[in-house]
Amino acid sequence: MNAVNNLEEINYSEVIDSNGVRYQDFRKLLNPQYAIVWRDIIIGYILMLGTLAAFCWIEKMQDYSVLVMMLLCVLFAFVTAFWLSFIQLFIHEAAHYNIHPRKKANDLLANIFIGTILGINIEAYRRTHWKHHQRLGHSDDSEHSYFNALSMINFIKMLTGIHAFSVLLSRSKAESGQNEVSMKQQKISLLIGGFLNAAFLLILSIYGFYFTAAMWVLTVIVFYPFFATIRQILEHRDEKYVGKHLNFFESEHGKVSRMFKPGLLAFFLGGAGFNRHMIHHWDPQVSYTNLKQVEEYLATTAKCGEIIKNSKTTYWRTFLNLLEA
Repeated sequence: MNAVNNLEEINYSEVIDSNGVRYQDFRKLLNPQYAIVWRDIIIGYILMLGTLAAFCWIEKMQDYSVLVMMLLCVLFAFVTAFWLSFIQLFIHEAAHYNIHPRKKANDLLANIFIGTILGINIEAYRRTHWKHHQRLGHSDDSEHSYFNALSMINFIKMLTGIHAFSVLLSRSKAESGQNEVSMKQQKISLLIGGFLNAAFLLILSIYGFYFTAAMWVLTVIVFYPFFATIRQILEHRDEKYVGKHLNFFESEHGKVSRMFKPGLLAFFLGGAGFNRHMIHHWDPQVSYTNLKQVEEYLATTAKCGEIIKNSKTTYWRTFLNLLEA
């Protein structure tokens, strides 16, 4: 365990702030701000759909060469995937029942407005994700993209879809907390998502938006998995393993969760509370809309104050620290 980047060994009952308020009592005062959750989801959709619309306009109205359109296709796919990855972060918030006060409505909204794009079922995701909380840092972690180094070979795997395919393959083989019902739900969601994506591509093709169709394929298959993988590596990979080629399916990585300083990159790449990931792993059920309050509270405690202070970093600094030749 990396003590600097981990709160998980600290019991809630041990945490008292400078005013003598216990964490259990402070926590009772926190309520999810659902309006903020949906504001952020809408922001993500506006940016993603706006980027798609802009590329459609370029394809329809501009007379660029095929080469220029191919380059723009890659560029716009990269940007669109960034917004898509931001939207998909909220499936995580829904997994902790924090996008609607009623659980059934929470899951229905998550499946319709978040999971449908990529064919993700919230209940199946919840089961996989909860095992991640239970087994973080262990060789059987169900979300283990951080086992991969930020090396050239892994960048190639991420940008060619090889890594995404290997993750899907390992999940199908590994025990990830699923039961027969959740597996069936996930298969149905995957079929619905596949059908809707195929219909979208067909409509684009019928109206002559061939480059936009190709751009969407690159968005979903190549660049979205790239951003999702990079984000998890930045959140959980220990810097002490830079340059060391270890197989973490056979040896333990150990628990590492980071805190990132606020900013525009942190808002989008670390949206839905991922920028305060260490606190989330310590108390998973707290809404991301309350994590700033929790951080400020913990900073005043003798038990957690130094950990919070010493764990703050930035995405760029962590990226550079983890980057390998």
